[in-house]
Amino acid sequence: MAPQVPSAQAHEIRRIAHISEESREAASREVCTGLEVEPVEVCGLSFRILRRRSDFFAAVAGDLPVSSTGLVLWECAILLAEYLGYAGWTGGYEDRNWWQLHPPAAVVPARFWRRQRAVLELGGGAGLVCAALTSLGAQVVYTDGDPAALRTAELNLANAWAQRRKRGKEGWGSCTFRRLSFGDEEAARKIVEELGPFGHVVGSDLLYGDRAPPEPLLDTLAALARAQDALGEPFLVTIAIKNRCCDEVEVFAGAARQRGLWAVSRAEPAALPESFQVQADEFYGRQAKPGYCVVHLRPAEPDPSRSAKRARVSEAVASPAPA
Repeated sequence: MAPQVPSAQAHEIRRIAHISEESREAASREVCTGLEVEPVEVCGLSFRILRRRSDFFAAVAGDLPVSSTGLVLWECAILLAEYLGYAGWTGGYEDRNWWQLHPPAAVVPARFWRRQRAVLELGGGAGLVCAALTSLGAQVVYTDGDPAALRTAELNLANAWAQRRKRGKEGWGSCTFRRLSFGDEEAARKIVEELGPFGHVVGSDLLYGDRAPPEPLLDTLAALARAQDALGEPFLVTIAIKNRCCDEVEVFAGAARQRGLWAVSRAEPAALPESFQVQADEFYGRQAKPGYCVVHLRPAEPDPSRSAKRARVSEAVASPAPA
């Protein structure tokens, strides 16, 4: 007998089934042209992700714009899925729950994500992170600026749902797809208004030296923060970064601090999966730096001196001038 599906998930399952039919039809045409299947295991879950490995080499060689590399399964997508799945940022390393230190089947992580507000993913690429979080019961809004990445992510999510249904597993969350390019502040605002509020904004491998600098990403994050402020709901930003061709971690963290909107912190190296606790390649001149890092942005505490100054200015404007 097929498992009973909770009514809250019924519409989502019908929607995903519809996506699956459309995606599989498209798969026989251009969407899957040149794509390969890569088995991936994250958070105790198994996926078969469609991706185009040749795009990675083309991007590294400079033959493909960075904005067109959404079909690559980048390393930091695996890092981010593992880190988010096991809530690696909560508490100090010694204070974490047993399931965060000794990954089990993804039962306890699923209980965590079902209680969280929606997750907004930026630059979601092939869709591994959204597939993992949705499998853990999260409500996810996937975004990318590359139409090919959007179509491929929908297909990968549909396949993940089909595999989960075949195994008779419940607890599927939901995923909505939207196109969003970094720097498009109006589109960012609309996403918050239509699909927010969000508890988390996440992304992986979004920086690549001068070819993908942090400013457009930070513009988008600032626009999201302003829109979310109107709802009175702050969010946690979690970005997984690899030091590839410059010190992307330091450049991003420094640029974020200059905005004055966020308190910037980095995950402890011990909080990352063991395979990501490595030094940067000497080829890039960053051998003294971690190869991978997870950076968090939290809303900055108000500056008391600035608040007092604004209050004095407001009082001066409101008070009539002496006769």
